Formats: sequence, structure tokens, C-alpha cells
Amino acid sequence: MKLFFSTLFRWLGRLRSFLVNGLFIALVAIYLVLIFGGQAEVPEHAALIIDPSGQMVEELKLPTSALPLGLNITAPNQTNLHDLVEAIQHAATDERI
Repeated sequence: MKLFFSTLFRWLGRLRSFLVNGLFIALVAIYLVLIFGGQAEVPEHAALIIDPSGQMVEELKLPTSALPLGLNITAPNQTNLHDLVEAIQHAATDERI
């Protein structure tokens, strides 16, 4: 009986180790793909087109009714002003635009 449980727990430990290592390798692979995946090509002398949707706000306001439930946590019809200004400033220093 003791041999059965020691063997069982040894195999469960190996299975757990295999699954955790597999998850780690998958996360590292996803991270590397995101980092080295490449950027979209921008043609020379391209124009920056800004099409914000909804209200321009300094801080996104989430709907308070859905927060306790964890549902609908997106900020509908809002554009973060900081993100928009950052995109414009980045485009100002980009030679392709």
C-alpha cells in the first residue's frame, strides 16, 4: 500500500512539473512572438490619420454598475487624451510621416 501511494504521488509530481514547465515555455514563446513579431510597414511620406471615437477624456471612466461583477470593464465611447497626444508626438519625430 505504501509503495502504491509513493508511486502515485511521484507520478502526480512529475505530471505537475511537466504541466507547469509546459505553461512556462508557452508563455515565453508568446512573449517572444509579441516582442519580435515585427511591426507594420509604413510607406514613406505617409499621413497620420486620427479618428478618435467618443468623448476625449483624461482618465477613462468605467461603468460602476458592472465593476463588482467583473463584467463590461471597457470604457465605451471614450478616447484617452494622453494616448492620443503620445501618438501625435511619436508621429512628429517619425521621418516616415
